[in-house]
Formats: sequence, C-alpha cells, structure tokens
Amino acid sequence: MLAIINKIYQALLAGEPVFLATQISHSGSAPRESGSKVIIYPDGSIFGSIGGGSIEQEVILTARSLFILKKSMLKSYDSESISVGTAAPDMSCGGHTKVLIEYIPTDDNTIELYRYLNEALENGKSVQLLGCIISQEETDTLIVQRSVQREDSWFGTLSPSIDLQQFLEQKRINNNTAALIDFEDRHYVIDSLVPPNTLFIIGAGHVAKEIVALAHEASFRTIVVDDRASLAVKERFPQADKISVCPDFTDTFSHYLIDNNSYIILVTRSHSTDKQVLAQALATAAGYIGMIGSRKKKQQIYKALQSEGINSARLDHVHCPIGLSIGAETPFEIGVSVIAELIQHRAQEAAIRL
Repeated sequence: MLAIINKIYQALLAGEPVFLATQISHSGSAPRESGSKVIIYPDGSIFGSIGGGSIEQEVILTARSLFILKKSMLKSYDSESISVGTAAPDMSCGGHTKVLIEYIPTDDNTIELYRYLNEALENGKSVQLLGCIISQEETDTLIVQRSVQREDSWFGTLSPSIDLQQFLEQKRINNNTAALIDFEDRHYVIDSLVPPNTLFIIGAGHVAKEIVALAHEASFRTIVVDDRASLAVKERFPQADKISVCPDFTDTFSHYLIDNNSYIILVTRSHSTDKQVLAQALATAAGYIGMIGSRKKKQQIYKALQSEGINSARLDHVHCPIGLSIGAETPFEIGVSVIAELIQHRAQEAAIRL
C-alpha cells in the first residue's frame, strides 16, 4: 500500500492529477480482496491492480473519460456479463465487485493529506483514510471529500462529527482493506492502511542481493545489515530501503523496533555469525525468523544454542532451511524460494486476522 500512496504523492507534487480506483466490496469469486487499488494516469498508464481482466479495463476507460469532469464515480461490475470492446467476455466466476473511481486533484490540501499518508506509512504507522461520497445527480458523478486521522484529530476536506467518529471506532476494518459504510443517510468509504512488513536481511552476499530485489517487488520494506562496508552499499542494493554497516554482529537489532510484523532472515557469510545473530533474533518479537543452510548446519547450530539455554520450542519456530522446497540452487532460485515462503507466511498471518 505504501507504494500506491507514494506514487500518488509523487504525481501530485509534479502537478499531475490521477484517478485512484479502489475495490470497496465484492461478493462471490473476485480476483482481488476489497482494498486493492490501481492508479490511472491521464495518458492511460496504470500502477497497481484490482485484479486485471475486463473489469480493470472498464475501470481504466471510465477513469479516462472522467478526467475532463474532474469528478468521481462509484460503479458495480458483474464478472459474468462484462466484456470490453470486441473482446470475448471473461470466463464466468460469479463475482460481483463495487469500485470507487476517485479523482485525486493537485490542490494544496490534497497534497498535504498524501504527504502525511506517505510519511506515516514510511515511518511504520497505521492510518485511517475516510471519505464522504457526495452525489452529483445532474452528471451521475460523485465528489469524494477526504480526511486522514492524524494523532487525535482529522485533517482534510471532511470534518467527521463526534457521532461519526464514535461510530467508526466501533467498526473493525481489516488491515489494508476498504469498506463502504452508511451513517446518517450518507455514504462513507474508509481505508485501513498499514505499513509494509519490514524484512531484515542480515548478510549482504549474493543470495541477499537477489532476495532484496524480489522482496521489493513483493512489497516488503527491506533493511540490509552487514559488517562489510564494501558490500553493504546502495549500488549493490538499489531497491533496499535502508542499508546498515555494523562493526560486528554482537548487537544487531538494538537500534530497531522488531515486532510481529517484522521478518528476519539470516544469510551471513559463516555458520558462527548465523548462530550469533540467530540467538539475538530469538530474543525479539519478530513474526518470522529464517536461516539459510543445510539440515546438518541447522542441527549443529540448534544443538549449540540449546547448550547455551535457548529453548528448543523457540527454535521450532525458525524456518531452516529457509525457503520453499523447489530444488533451488543458484542465488536467484534461492531468492525466489525465500520470497515465496515469506509471501506464504504473510498470507497465512493475514488469514488468521480475518
């Protein structure tokens, strides 16, 4: 979600209005969950996705037609009947989707709103974005007034009443989803935006290089840590969000907030440093810990840590050998297997929260 917000913010700074299409509800089979988003630029190019296919193409065409009006639209789609141009209809999957196609203007208020959203997510803060949908019956379009919750107040063109704020506090919106709600004869859309999971890659070798590039595409925030200044450089890891050179691995995580949304993977250059950092990782609240290596390496390191007082039950939660079993051999293939496992773990955690 951070990537979407950042792209909107950058476009607004450049003086370019955009449309943001958000899937706000669905029933039956749908390619993406509510909250998925796609940005539509004036030239028809896009960033993000609400699932692709004919529905997304219809949304793009609608957005482009609305640029002149500078208005928004709320549309419902039925995947059983929709087709685009002369293309054949999608295979029927029984899905019904409602999409808010929202015009994002370049006024100072909107720029400040998206600046705050971008900064908050970059700094690991969760935020709520509230919109009031106002019908323009004469043109069959909408105006969307937006505000963002900032500390104990709301900032934007919408000033929610105390009653509405109390109502929203009682609503449970899942992370990175959107919902359409009714309150006092008005329609509102609310987005619950959370920062991306932070992936700590300890080690800056060949495998780490591939993992960082793939993790960036999979929407992880990445932090690379190594004691080799020649390897821990931006030129080697252009997609990394942060690169840190440490004097050694005796105190790897003390400068970071590690919580259940944090992922730690160990790909250092030696068994001894992997063991050293693994002991530190186990003392954190990280939601995922993985270590590269063979089963023999795992057995040796686990045995040594148990002799030092590490509980075997805690070690059982470590993913080692790291990555899904796909017969990976090259650094790139290992990177693919690791990212696949991280995506799987993230999806499983999200399902638990539903």
